Amino acid sequence: MPPLPDFRRVLAAGCLLLLVAGPALAEHGAVATGPDERFGWSRDFRTQGQADRKALEECGRRCRILFQFKDSCAAYATGRAGAAGWEISNSETHARDIALERCRRHSRDCRLRMSACS
Repeated sequence: MPPLPDFRRVLAAGCLLLLVAGPALAEHGAVATGPDERFGWSRDFRTQGQADRKALEECGRRCRILFQFKDSCAAYATGRAGAAGWEISNSETHARDIALERCRRHSRDCRLRMSACS
């Protein structure tokens, strides 16, 4: 019968595995909008608060969070006269398509402003 592995080696290997793998981190994102079609966005932040702050910082004064996303894909499109559409999905392509489709319900000249996955 082969000898059992040294307890200290097993323990060290287990600790190393935990250090390398680490805990799963959520990746948060946000989109903020404001007057004059201003917007800002963020992704890959550890907390939703950090993601919100970055999106608001990019957007500027008098902006508000329009939507948040976590471990997913998001897209935001705008057009004339305040037309807008957005979507959160597990597919970036799907998020883009739906965001543009929703915007085009109100304007024909919609364009994609952001799309990303976190």
